Amino acid sequence: MGRLDEMTAVLAKYDLDGRQADLFFSLSAQAQEKLLGESPEVTARVLRMDGLSKANAYTFFTYSDDTRAKILALTDEAAVQALEQGLAESLLTRTLTESNLQGSAPDRLPGNSAPETADKKLLGLVAKLKESGNAFILEELEASSSGAALTDDQIAIAEVADVLASDYSLTGAAGTGPTELKSSQVIGNPFYKEISALYRKLETDQLVAGETTFVGGANLVVPANAQALSPYLSGAGGKTVVLSASGTLVMEGDLSWGDQAADKARLVVMSAGEAKFSPGMTLSSATSDLVLSSRSDLSLDAVKLLVSQEATVQGMRDVSLQNVDFGANAKATVRAARNLNVDGMTFSRPPASVLMEATTLRLSNVNFPATSTIRLNSLKGPIDGKYPNFGTAIPAAQQVGRVNFIQNVSSGGNPINTRHAFDHFGGNLKIGRTGQP
Repeated sequence: MGRLDEMTAVLAKYDLDGRQADLFFSLSAQAQEKLLGESPEVTARVLRMDGLSKANAYTFFTYSDDTRAKILALTDEAAVQALEQGLAESLLTRTLTESNLQGSAPDRLPGNSAPETADKKLLGLVAKLKESGNAFILEELEASSSGAALTDDQIAIAEVADVLASDYSLTGAAGTGPTELKSSQVIGNPFYKEISALYRKLETDQLVAGETTFVGGANLVVPANAQALSPYLSGAGGKTVVLSASGTLVMEGDLSWGDQAADKARLVVMSAGEAKFSPGMTLSSATSDLVLSSRSDLSLDAVKLLVSQEATVQGMRDVSLQNVDFGANAKATVRAARNLNVDGMTFSRPPASVLMEATTLRLSNVNFPATSTIRLNSLKGPIDGKYPNFGTAIPAAQQVGRVNFIQNVSSGGNPINTRHAFDHFGGNLKIGRTGQP
């Protein structure tokens, strides 16, 4: 009797259909022997698995006995999905925990239908994280759960984290940018801690409030393209849209949005790392407000911020502005946690009020609008209850914690370089301490 006849006789007891028998005979002799070396129940289970391919079968035998047993405890669909992914055994075994298999394993003998379980959802997540290169998310969640099965809430956290941990360039083309997320999904996500902390600071400063829309990632590039934000801002209807990056955020050139009332959106740009704004670029909106913020140093060079009512620049470290133009009807705000260095600031559309606040302010080449109320707050506040430091000769140590008019500071075109000039022309200027309204 030939080998084919022998194998046909052996397979007869499994009552296989034509497809299942063809699958068996397509395997190498070594794989056939491995399969027949299993218990009759396992052999039949593998060959009868709906959707199993020859490649899947080979993958199955690369795993250890324990992992193969866990795969066989899945539904056919989930088992094939797991084999299609070709996951490393260490990752697959972490996914197929005992708790995840409960409800899937009562009986897998031929002829019994397997119940649908949460394993499909979990394996779908594993596939998604593998494809995006973010498998570390699952590893960290499982490490924090001490071997227990991931809950639906943890799976939801991982799905959001996968979006936030990826890099994007916002070309405006469909499907190229991140999925929109609600702030309630993002804030508090353990994989976006730095942005969460920055957002809460903005909440404290009343720069954001209520439910907002997040367009976030790890590294975010916004090209000089009028359509870059259109998928997120078109028809925004006054909502707040947050562009966020846990790494680097780059704005490559001019950007305008919200020209129509229906597209009005308060745009909040946040970076936990470096924020890069192309020198000479313009951020403009006829209907909307703007907030730029960073946990790192923030620098703007010849940037124009031309918006409807409020324009805000806020950094959690140093902020440096060089030849920056503000245009806003209601308020222009610049805050730095440490040093605020300004060399060139104009107001093409004077706001009703200007607030500048930092531990130390150093101002040069600034002409404050005579019609605006100006508040300049530093850590130590005014000298003699009213004045800043004047001139370039002030020692650096004496500048710390104060407002310093280094050179060419004026109000309404009138130079303010002495206390006498401040008394005469600075009626709209008030020096205060940080934390004061």
